[in-house]
Amino acid sequence: MSNANGKPIPIPLSGLVVRSTSRAILFRVGEQQAWLPRSQILGVVGSLADGNLCEVACPFWLLEQNGLVKK
Repeated sequence: MSNANGKPIPIPLSGLVVRSTSRAILFRVGEQQAWLPRSQILGVVGSLADGNLCEVACPFWLLEQNGLVKK
């Protein structure tokens, strides 16, 4: 999903930060978890520290590729 300019539309998703590194976060939504590169996180509500519940906004393709959302 992208806008008229070809930029990805950020999809908000709430979950748990299982682990956080300088380059990525291990993010859990329900039973699914995946590493999300920080460079692809377009917005955050809350903190990306280990063990925190938060909301991240990422491109749909990334969330779908990692099994966190379905088409």
